[in-house]
Amino acid sequence: MLKLGSLWIELWQSSDFVLWIITVGIVSSILICLLLHVRRYLERKLSAGQMDRVLKVLAVYLSVILPLLSMVALYKGVFAYIGPFDGNDGLDTVKHIRNWSISYITPYGHHWFFVLLLVVWQMGFLIGGLLNYRKDRKILKKLKACSRICEDKELLCLREQVEKELGLKRPVTIWVSDVIDSPFVAGCFRQEIFFPQMDLSKEEIYLMLCHELIHCKKKDAFYRSMIFWFVSLYWFTLSAGEFARYYTDVNEMACDDFVLQGRTKQEYCLYAETLVKMQRRPLLQEAVSLTGHTQSQLERRLENMLNKKTGTSKRVMAALTIFLITACPLTTLAASSGVCKLQDVVADDFLSEKHEEEPQPRPILVETIESAGDFKMTPARTQVQPRGATFVDEDISGSESLGKVTVPANGKIKFSLEGESASDSFRAGYVNNTGGRNYVSSTDGELTHTFTISKAGTYELFVEAVKPQTIHITGHVSVK
Repeated sequence: MLKLGSLWIELWQSSDFVLWIITVGIVSSILICLLLHVRRYLERKLSAGQMDRVLKVLAVYLSVILPLLSMVALYKGVFAYIGPFDGNDGLDTVKHIRNWSISYITPYGHHWFFVLLLVVWQMGFLIGGLLNYRKDRKILKKLKACSRICEDKELLCLREQVEKELGLKRPVTIWVSDVIDSPFVAGCFRQEIFFPQMDLSKEEIYLMLCHELIHCKKKDAFYRSMIFWFVSLYWFTLSAGEFARYYTDVNEMACDDFVLQGRTKQEYCLYAETLVKMQRRPLLQEAVSLTGHTQSQLERRLENMLNKKTGTSKRVMAALTIFLITACPLTTLAASSGVCKLQDVVADDFLSEKHEEEPQPRPILVETIESAGDFKMTPARTQVQPRGATFVDEDISGSESLGKVTVPANGKIKFSLEGESASDSFRAGYVNNTGGRNYVSSTDGELTHTFTISKAGTYELFVEAVKPQTIHITGHVSVK
């Protein structure tokens, strides 16, 4: 496993990483744009709490599942199989190719263009992610330095009351500061509440504590941090930032709905007045990864409270759930397959241009048809894949079978092999189920020929060393 793991890593070059990042960016943009396109309809049919759960599921998929699934899909789209022959670690690995990749068949895997793209992406991540995160950590550190842990008995009693109502088992630390005007939750795993030092009534403090402790209960700081890093990694897609802003708005509105559930009209008005009263100061305007606040958030929250829904559509929620379960993986697999096919086309063009530049045209090989008779073969280490290309790199002694394949009518079997020396002589071909064998012989140690199969059936492919008795050959065999 260690040998295969190191080989798996070696097969990924700069071009593969660039195409992987682009694939994730394409899929995430498609899914986010689809969601944003129908958000007005969903907001009319679903509550803010339901939308919040949907966006969290999508955030987990975009941040974790999508990169892993696309990586596996891109890898399996190129390599149908890679591993030791017959499970024997002492032998060379066997590689079956489903589609050509730029890194594997061309010398451009670490081309300066792909390296430059990686450097640009890393610089964008450094500036947009790491530096902003470091700046936010500094702001939080300064804020703690000028804040104090809450010792107000009334506030602590209200906290305990709300924690008991929400079912929170672990008490949340409250920091009180006179440099902020709006409370917020910080910390992904060890959550803390920063509460402003303001002249608020007991009812106002209770409602604000409810809002922030609901964030703690739902682990919202963790999801916001996840989305922050997602935006930082895929900064080149405009949809990532739009998704982050939309999630923040919906998340705040979901907490508002939870707080106001079962409240009176007077409490509605008191809550809205408290939100308006609490305005952010310049100190935290840039700390997006800490607070997640946006400029138009207050207006949307007040509008959501005024347009309170009396009911939600379970059918729409069920349909949206089914859509996400099916659309997310299907879009990922389709995009990954498209990238693999694109690489295959580029690699084919490269190989075609390479062959066209050869000064000497390849000789036309004549197919020889004869009875197999007592023609005997020993199994070779390499067994040809039923479809696609299979690499061959081994020593051939006598006649060796490359395995049986089922080929449709007008199907093609292509051999592209060469020995270590121009004096090497060998044959390659197939044996049909009627006892006849069809083969061509190498010229100057090379053999490139495509057999066109007129009748559908099962054929056994073989290579045969003529001179000397043992020949080391390399190349590939493909079946279409």
